[in-house]
Amino acid sequence: MCAGSGVSASRARACVARVPTSMRTANIATLRALTHAWMTLELPSGETIGSDADLSAYSDGTTRFDELKEVYRLTREHNGCASITSFIDVIAVQTGHPLRGRFSYCRRWAILDDRWLLISVSVDVG
Repeated sequence: MCAGSGVSASRARACVARVPTSMRTANIATLRALTHAWMTLELPSGETIGSDADLSAYSDGTTRFDELKEVYRLTREHNGCASITSFIDVIAVQTGHPLRGRFSYCRRWAILDDRWLLISVSVDVG
């Protein structure tokens, strides 16, 4: 689980590992449990959206991930915060349009309320 007191890289890695499967299966409950209510997502277009808009895109089918293959990951952790930078090969559908390519994801996590929560995500064409 992602819950637990103290700073633990293994707890952060457990949370990070749950994200791709939850994205692929549009598991809103798990994504919501991993995401802080005020999380922000910066898209490759430069648009920034909040947690509610991101989760809505999964639930209404606007965003659908068919494949997510991580090809690189760098994890940095310090004092209850973690920054994970990944390059991910993506096959998806976004607003009805096929999407295929390598993207860089920078996810920032923090221990809040005694559990690791995703607080920001930045996605760019990798």
